[in-house]
Amino acid sequence: MRARGTLESARWQYKVIGKEIHRLERGRCFTYALAAMEKTADRWRTVEIIEDVTPGKELACWMAAVFTKHQLSPLHFRDAVEDVLGCPDFTHGFDS
Repeated sequence: MRARGTLESARWQYKVIGKEIHRLERGRCFTYALAAMEKTADRWRTVEIIEDVTPGKELACWMAAVFTKHQLSPLHFRDAVEDVLGCPDFTHGFDS
């Protein structure tokens, strides 16, 4: 029997995607997207990707880990990202 909340028993998984982009005001820089993945019978399927979430890898990894651990439904994915980014209590102390 597998422990509840392990990735093997998880329906949802969140991944960090790093990407180099070009911005007029900053030139070339790195940003991180988040992807919501759904477990199907034989693979993980991408449900939604939110681009350019944060320039901070640590914050992106933290969000992906928390969303996966708590099995956040992709229905609430965008709201959860906005809530995290809009709350200094969540983002304080992370790289940017």
